[in-house]
Amino acid sequence: MRYAEITKPNLLQDAFYTYRRNNLANSEGAFSQCVLGQRPNYYSSMMARGRRPSLKVMKALLDTTMLITDRLFANPHYGQPYAMALNQAYEELEQLSQDIAVKLELQVVADQWDCADGKL
Repeated sequence: MRYAEITKPNLLQDAFYTYRRNNLANSEGAFSQCVLGQRPNYYSSMMARGRRPSLKVMKALLDTTMLITDRLFANPHYGQPYAMALNQAYEELEQLSQDIAVKLELQVVADQWDCADGKL
């Protein structure tokens, strides 16, 4: 089993829309640079070609998402009823980071399985 078989093709798209919906990335270029650590055209190119992101990019996405989630949680207004946008952003990013972590963990297991079977 390979990484491409595990990662759903729209996980990166889901991440972009989550960031955009919560006003954390205002464009595809900003998302590519600031969140993924890639060139500004990376996200649009991946979507146009229907490609899946590399493990490196997914790890960068997970790290960035976890960092932002931690900062939202540390905000003194987090959890207050009047901070609905903050609370929503935290919940959505927390779910996104869990989804990414599961996909990355599945890849590790799949790689170990392939090595145990003698496949490379």
